[in-house]
Amino acid sequence: MEQQWVRGHNRHWVLTHFHADHYRGLTKSFSLGKVVCSAVTAQLVSTKLRVPMSNLLVLPMNQAVEVADGVSLTLVDANHCPGAAMVIATAPGMRPVLHTGDCRLSSHMFEQPELQALRGSRCRLVLDTTYCDPQDILL
Repeated sequence: MEQQWVRGHNRHWVLTHFHADHYRGLTKSFSLGKVVCSAVTAQLVSTKLRVPMSNLLVLPMNQAVEVADGVSLTLVDANHCPGAAMVIATAPGMRPVLHTGDCRLSSHMFEQPELQALRGSRCRLVLDTTYCDPQDILL
């Protein structure tokens, strides 16, 4: 969320979970829009970073919520840490996007209806690769 990463007219910023490598640059004076996150993550951001709740958009888990101009976000448990969520973004006329954040994939996750709904949709997958070294990837 650092200023150097700001592009265009972003009004919503997704925070998948409360780990320092993800909330870097987020402070109590953040004023670039709303931070979208789960209730647990919002509580941590508000308590630990003193970001006002009025700057947070708390989304329920497993329920699509329209955030702007037909764009809907759905948070799905990422099986990582309390409050961690993967995010499914949908917009009219576009393929869905699944952003994993940090997640721990296990077989029970395949049973989640929100992930099941992506089957056959040719969704775009955005993997969180914070510590991935491109030299280690074999294609």
